[in-house]
Amino acid sequence: MYHENVKIYKSLILLGENLNDTIVDGGKGEYIFNITNDDVEIVGFTIQNSSSNGTGIKITSNRDYRVLYNLIRNCSYGISIENSTSGVIYGNRLIGNSIGLHLNKFYNSQVSSNVFIENEIGIEGWMIKDTNIWDNQISLNTNGFYLYNSQNNTISRNKIYWNEIAIKLYKSSNNRFIKDNTSLNAIPGITCYFSNNNYIVDCKGAVALHDNCSNNHISNNTGLISLYHNSSNNTIVNSKGGIWIVNSSNNSFIKSYCQHITIIDNSSNNKIIDNNICLLYTSPSPRD
Repeated sequence: MYHENVKIYKSLILLGENLNDTIVDGGKGEYIFNITNDDVEIVGFTIQNSSSNGTGIKITSNRDYRVLYNLIRNCSYGISIENSTSGVIYGNRLIGNSIGLHLNKFYNSQVSSNVFIENEIGIEGWMIKDTNIWDNQISLNTNGFYLYNSQNNTISRNKIYWNEIAIKLYKSSNNRFIKDNTSLNAIPGITCYFSNNNYIVDCKGAVALHDNCSNNHISNNTGLISLYHNSSNNTIVNSKGGIWIVNSSNNSFIKSYCQHITIIDNSSNNKIIDNNICLLYTSPSPRD
């Protein structure tokens, strides 16, 4: 075991022998690895025990970096990346951290095949753009995946289960959620607030749109679809769960196969077209 706090300020590759033998313990320091240069690769380390506000791997103002096949545990931030582009985060295991992966101003990068278990938050993204996040396992966390003020990302084929909250979007737009992103979570699979023009398709679990969400496209999903508080001009196609509409208008529901559609609280001008439903309940009566 190595007791180190390492600052990397030039391009290099750090290669650990294996996870059992190459253990770097931060001794409750602010960071364990702090990367401040482009073109750095960290592969095959066990990284553990930062301070209560510290970071296992900290990356700032970089491009062309790679974090591969590491085990990161017992840190406040497992990996923290800010003001960076063209990075690859692949094949890591992040276990028992406050936040597994923290991203802030993170652009044109790849996050794939990582495992996030028993963190308070699995992945947290602020202002991320043009990034692909796929084939990750996010499970047994308090919160699975948060996305704030982020655009033009593709989130696909992630296994997100047994979290209290699966995916939450806040003020995020033009993102694509494709194939099997959610299942078996305590709170609806994808919950959106003030988020527009997102594309959610072929995902398992419920989807909820809150607070002025508009122009989102939701199709081929299982689980309840809910619209609340002035969510408008959304299109829901081929839903296989129920539909719940509360104080939301001018939405379209097309070719859904579900047990019920419930419309309440001043919801109007919603279009219900070519659906196969067992029960349509309205209170008060819709005006459309």
